[in-house]
Amino acid sequence: MKRVELDIIQHTIFSGLEPMKMHFVVGEAGIIVANNNFHNTSDIISNSNAYINRTKTKYGPLWTGDSYLLVGKSKLKNRATDSEDLGRIQKTVRKG
Repeated sequence: MKRVELDIIQHTIFSGLEPMKMHFVVGEAGIIVANNNFHNTSDIISNSNAYINRTKTKYGPLWTGDSYLLVGKSKLKNRATDSEDLGRIQKTVRKG
């Protein structure tokens, strides 16, 4: 029986970036790109169909103040597969 390996990129907000480039070599793991948001970002460029892209949205993220937390009316709230917000990263700002 052949074992298939898969890596997963999920629950991420890509905003204002160059296209994501995936270059696969024979024998490498496949990649599932699931439940991500690509705002103002080009689609994935790849040399292979070794990746699966599903549940892709293109909403503009609405951030609160100096953080990467989503405001209540953002369409990305509760969009992760675990019902949490996409892109749960908090930006810290050093003062002084």
